[in-house]
Amino acid sequence: MLPKIKSKAFIRLLPQIFELREQGYSYEEVTAILEKDYGLVLSIKQFSVYLARYKNSHMSKVEKQIETSQDPIKSDSSTNDYVFGSPEHKAAVQKETEELFRSNQNVGLR
Repeated sequence: MLPKIKSKAFIRLLPQIFELREQGYSYEEVTAILEKDYGLVLSIKQFSVYLARYKNSHMSKVEKQIETSQDPIKSDSSTNDYVFGSPEHKAAVQKETEELFRSNQNVGLR
């Protein structure tokens, strides 16, 4: 298998690899399973390099998916109750802007 094909196959199999590792399988055992069940032939060194390379990127993607599925819209503003561009929305934005402007007027160079 070519290196790019191997890495793509490895990425595709990451969930199964993590599951095997959580079950207590060693690198040697996981590489043997990958070869036997999926035809992915990797040395122990290749396996450890791929795992180190793709582990963090896979975890960050999973975390992002979890965040977006739990809270798709994050906003600290109180204006999210209004339809964008409506008179209520404009008034809320104006009020928030005035409050922020007033609070920043006391800060200055002396």
